[in-house]
Amino acid sequence: MKTTGKSALFFSFMALLFLMIVQSSCEKTPVEKTTFNSVEQRVMEIDVKKVESSTGVLCKILKTEDIGYMPKAKFFWVLLKERADRQKLEQIASGIIEETVAKKGKIYHSFTFHFFGETGFVGSPERSKAFAKINFFPDGSQDKVGRVPIDDYKNYQFVCLFIK
Repeated sequence: MKTTGKSALFFSFMALLFLMIVQSSCEKTPVEKTTFNSVEQRVMEIDVKKVESSTGVLCKILKTEDIGYMPKAKFFWVLLKERADRQKLEQIASGIIEETVAKKGKIYHSFTFHFFGETGFVGSPERSKAFAKINFFPDGSQDKVGRVPIDDYKNYQFVCLFIK
């Protein structure tokens, strides 16, 4: 009977020790605060200085992605020095679209922008939460993407969503 009590005590001690080791190895290291100035401009296909001068908003394009063949969609992840209102976000998106079309032509049927502010940015777009998302669709409708001609994007509209 005493052996069983000692075995149970030993087993409990080992289980507690194991849990303490696992917990200490799983502790997260504190994430350094990311500032706008510490983030590098990674996308060189867009002249960000031109967009900044036309809008007055400091921004960096973190990454872009093309998806699809036809219709082809273009995605942007953009870091802003400060949060902006809808009008400024649409101006930034317009500037980026103009730069993209000037370099690549009218090959995209939709554009999507994910906007991050410096205060909510944690090192990368994948680890951060966007404060706004803007889509540029024909007649503002995702259902029409790829079903209507691009026509200089004259019938395209912005759809803006602010995320809490």
